[in-house]
Amino acid sequence: KTIDRHLAAIRLGEELMGGKAFDQLTTRDVAKVRDYLKQCLEARDDTAKSQSTVSHTASHLADFLVWLLKQDGHKRLPKDLPDYLKLPKAAYAAALPRHSKAYPDLDEAEALLSAMPSKSIMHRRARAIFAIAFLGGLRAETIVSLRLCHFDAERKVIVQDATVVRAKNGKSNIVNWFPIADCFKAEVQHWVISMRALGCHDGDALFPSEMWLGSPRSISVAGRVLIEPMATPHAVAEAFRIACRAVEQKYSPHSAKHTLAAERDRRPLTSIQRKAWSDALGHENEATTERHYGKLSDERRCELFEEMGEEVPRKMIAIANEYKIALMDELLEKLGLSCP
Repeated sequence: KTIDRHLAAIRLGEELMGGKAFDQLTTRDVAKVRDYLKQCLEARDDTAKSQSTVSHTASHLADFLVWLLKQDGHKRLPKDLPDYLKLPKAAYAAALPRHSKAYPDLDEAEALLSAMPSKSIMHRRARAIFAIAFLGGLRAETIVSLRLCHFDAERKVIVQDATVVRAKNGKSNIVNWFPIADCFKAEVQHWVISMRALGCHDGDALFPSEMWLGSPRSISVAGRVLIEPMATPHAVAEAFRIACRAVEQKYSPHSAKHTLAAERDRRPLTSIQRKAWSDALGHENEATTERHYGKLSDERRCELFEEMGEEVPRKMIAIANEYKIALMDELLEKLGLSCP
């Protein structure tokens, strides 16, 4: 995991510097990375990153530059390149006052989905995008990069294949559908059926762009090119904007993960079920289950989700102390014992 994080930081720096050859780097190139990280600290939308994430990313890149300066062909680079990744204390301070992130409970999310318009194909795409965010607890970038083959209705999973899907830290995962209201899965299933009816294939984007959906006949043309996923997650943000158009509180696409995390804590789940729930969210914060049970196999997690879907939360029954005493007395009498 440490190697992956170092590599992810280097790739981010490479992307921000426009793929420039490392032996031609300047202090201005490295400053671009620093400025981007500073913006991530100050952001209040989905581009925001925590102080820890920014600090580690800057540290990993600085370590790489220190190593790079010692390599043949790179020793003439400015010796102070790593220093340009240092962020001022004021930038970290700006990241400290974070407001609690708003998120709907599942009942509210269901109501928002139900109220979304459905007349046009773009409306139905927005509904399906909103629904799958809660069904799989997926990030916006992941949602727009999914292909039809990644939605497996038979196994009730979403295949997050990092080789073709834009997943956080390049992490592949088998995401089980969360056991929530049927309307969320029904919305996405209806969308998949409609896309296949138009002529979409397994390799096509699950959520085609407006260019394709604006002329549905082009989708059924024989020998057409593959429908590639959208380049940006704008459609996901737009879907949430539509869902929240009639309510005062506005929710971001990332709020779906908060909703599901809160739902996990609300339900009377066993430790291993909580572990399965967290794994499906892509989280690793269930320290106890991590130590005692290790990594869950895909098959075992599927079994646990089946169990959770079948269970109905039990209501606590209030019993008066007098009644409890009477029950105990009766039990002791049947056992031939007497209460002192």
